[in-house]
Amino acid sequence: MPQFIHSRIIIIALATLATLAILAGVFQLGVSVGERKSRHFTRWFENYDRNLMPPGSRRPGPNMPPGGMPMPMLPNAHGVFGKILSVSDNSLIIQGKDNVEQNVIITSSTAIRIDRGVGTIQDLKPETEVSVLGAPNEQGQIQARLIRLFNK
Repeated sequence: MPQFIHSRIIIIALATLATLAILAGVFQLGVSVGERKSRHFTRWFENYDRNLMPPGSRRPGPNMPPGGMPMPMLPNAHGVFGKILSVSDNSLIIQGKDNVEQNVIITSSTAIRIDRGVGTIQDLKPETEVSVLGAPNEQGQIQARLIRLFNK
């Protein structure tokens, strides 16, 4: 029996099975990340009016925002880099790359940084360049964990 366990064929077979198990795990992780991003993009699109449009405005069609322009590129689910368009008590609207607007939620645990120092919500002003890192929520918004200001 011990000679069977140390057989070269058995060792190669076990190594192959271990490699396949690792590859399957990595593949499943990639699928999970892709599904999470897909859910965020779907929620972002479904909640476009509520998150980014003034109350009472409506999209003229299922794929068209007000003005008849095609929907912009889909946003990044976990963050955005761009210019602040508007600030409210607990949210920002940021214009990211390709003019994609993202609604960012600020909580009491959101860290705000300016250079190496600490900032406050009062430092967040329109036209300020920011980088936001966070997590997507069920409404297609980004719940900010870190907001870094680039020009004050």
